[in-house]
Amino acid sequence: MRDVVGATAAEVWSRRPIGTLPGPDAVDRLCELTGRLLAAGRATGGPAFAAMAPPFEEGGDSVPQVLMSRLGALRHHRADAHRAAWAAAGLTAEQVRREPPRPAVEADTDRRDEPVYAALSPSERWEFLAVLGALPDGLGS
Repeated sequence: MRDVVGATAAEVWSRRPIGTLPGPDAVDRLCELTGRLLAAGRATGGPAFAAMAPPFEEGGDSVPQVLMSRLGALRHHRADAHRAAWAAAGLTAEQVRREPPRPAVEADTDRRDEPVYAALSPSERWEFLAVLGALPDGLGS
């Protein structure tokens, strides 16, 4: 599965429908930045993050394989932050499923997830967001 996901990501991310989009070199940089975020998350991650980070990486993995694993692990940091915010608000899982999002819970989630991103300088955070957002998703192909 990791091989298929990595190969598919590599193929999709190599496309540049317009010349100003980042190319494969940007994936290398995004992988490095994501690794730093994962390292920083050890201090504040919850049980899901601890189970997923650091992700399994083999020496022969391609950069897209590694990046996909790292991004998957990173999303669990936010998931733990969200569960902690629900609990602090006194919400059960059933209430969270039934009720619309609560702005205070979302703000608390952001506050709990934010420290991991302090591992990057402000310009690196912009770079992370820009490259991540500019990667082709393959949906229009």
